[in-house]
Amino acid sequence: MWSGCAPWRRPRHGKDSIMFTGIIEAQSKVLMSEKRGNNRAVHIAKPAGWTLEPGQSISIDGICSTVEAAGGSFFEVEFMHETLKKTTAGFFKKGTTVNLERPLKVGGRLDGHFVLGHVDARCPVSKVPLRTAAKELAVRVPAELSRLIVPRGSVTFNGVALTVVKCDRSVCTVALIPYTLSKTNLGTLRPDDMVNVEVDVIARYVAARRRS
Repeated sequence: MWSGCAPWRRPRHGKDSIMFTGIIEAQSKVLMSEKRGNNRAVHIAKPAGWTLEPGQSISIDGICSTVEAAGGSFFEVEFMHETLKKTTAGFFKKGTTVNLERPLKVGGRLDGHFVLGHVDARCPVSKVPLRTAAKELAVRVPAELSRLIVPRGSVTFNGVALTVVKCDRSVCTVALIPYTLSKTNLGTLRPDDMVNVEVDVIARYVAARRRS
């Protein structure tokens, strides 16, 4: 699925940028969201201290996106029609909180797991974490994805790298630590909210190999 991420290029500062890790660097707010033909232009508040340039890739709630323009206090991205249908980008409005991550640099430290930013599906929440009990988040996933998700394996929700607790034919459950609840938008989810799901890229390639 095309997710709006720029083709590979060598950034102006001379270092190669590759995929993401699923470790969220910042949360930010959508400042503006408006239709632009069949697409949607979105302005997002730029985190303090960040330098962003047009053409740079950035993960927004797990969607690999391209910076179209960058001002002093915000940056702009544009989502194509296909991305709007397949991800939560179609629901972005003024005030929406999103998770942000810049690409991993070659030679950089990999604290999470390999995340491409190519969302596999937009899926509804079936169970949200309780602050006073087991902090588990459950998401209903289609069968074609659930077979690629295994206990103690990896999955990404809204760009956050997570470890799978259990997964049956329709529901994938992960455990969230307090840090993740406070530093990402997963802590504000409610039942039936939609999240962007990306399965582990290695599982995807293994499944494709077995089919060939």
